[in-house]
Amino acid sequence: RREIVYFNDQRFLVGDAEQMKSLQSAIARSPIENKAAGLVVFADRQVNVDTMSRLLNMAMEVGIRKENVASQSVSEGAGGGG
Repeated sequence: RREIVYFNDQRFLVGDAEQMKSLQSAIARSPIENKAAGLVVFADRQVNVDTMSRLLNMAMEVGIRKENVASQSVSEGAGGGG
């Protein structure tokens, strides 16, 4: 499975070093007010812990000091209904 990161509607492949450099540049170019607000990372349970660590470190390197990780869990058998 290939891990993919989206930032400002751009797609980056985690396994591609050049694309990760591009992602870091995109984060660094984000407006100052966004850096103050922080970064929210949405991840599913299949995201590798090393990938999460890499993304959070990347954000810190470009000056983002507030980071949050969010996920959505899906309960077995859920689906609404009626």
